[in-house]
Amino acid sequence: DCVRQFCCRMKEKYQKEYLRLPTPEDIKAINNLHKSVHGVPGMFGSVDCMQCYWKNCPVAWQGHYKKGGKLAKPSLVLEAISDYHLWFWHTSFGYAGSLNDLNVLNLSPFLESLKDGSFKGVETAAGVVPFDLDGEEFERLFILADGIYPNYARFVKGISQPIWHSEKIYTAWQEAARKDIERAFGNLQGKFQVMARPLRPHSLSDCADVTSCCLILHNMSVSDRVMGDPRARYKPDHSLETEERVQLPEDLLDSQGNTLPRVRVGLSKATDITQAIMTRRQEWLEVTNEYEHQRLYQALTRVKVKQYAAMNGQ
Repeated sequence: DCVRQFCCRMKEKYQKEYLRLPTPEDIKAINNLHKSVHGVPGMFGSVDCMQCYWKNCPVAWQGHYKKGGKLAKPSLVLEAISDYHLWFWHTSFGYAGSLNDLNVLNLSPFLESLKDGSFKGVETAAGVVPFDLDGEEFERLFILADGIYPNYARFVKGISQPIWHSEKIYTAWQEAARKDIERAFGNLQGKFQVMARPLRPHSLSDCADVTSCCLILHNMSVSDRVMGDPRARYKPDHSLETEERVQLPEDLLDSQGNTLPRVRVGLSKATDITQAIMTRRQEWLEVTNEYEHQRLYQALTRVKVKQYAAMNGQ
């Protein structure tokens, strides 16, 4: 009961700050950080999923929460996106363990933010798009992902069997940069054993509260490490020697992004409804644009080959 109450109070007091969605100022700082560390502009972070075993899963639910096999155990899935400093900018927890990363993505609120255009509005307000890669212009930030994710315009994946020298250079960079999310998960489990061992709560909501509390404490420690002041607000590019500094948002209530307004069905609202549907359809076509995915891959490959040649004096 003490653990349950502690997790609930932590969520009430610190969730808006330490599990916030990125503001335009945050997006700008993330772009500066990854441009300095990984050598390319336009990178938002790395996405992946982590399995958390659920020891006391109700028997009636176990068939739904575990994958096939006699030795399979019920589990819950955590989807997250982190930056180089291991700060989690997106977390979504509670999916059944029988789902893979692709199924979780289809249910994820992050994909919903890409479809309804709210994420695009934040990155546009940040002024980080369009950005240039080897003379080509791109209109949306990209995210590093592993091979199971689809060829969406924002996802940058490695090549499972690289053949050409340029493919090997690109894949080596992508795999090295994508370790950000792997390090974040390892750091989370290393600091909080409750995330590394089977979860004991019987209630799904209690499991979610425990996970949220651990994520809040993890982001607190990241902020303290990067900022050097436990009371300072986390800024990803704080450690960079840049002249351009990120300003704090005036109101934390605006840090959750913009969503489409709800409208009532009726003739007077028909135009608004049609506009919302057309906007959503256009955003979805942009997200699933495989041509943009290939164009981004080719541009990143050329950039990394040139950087590799410059480092080796070729």
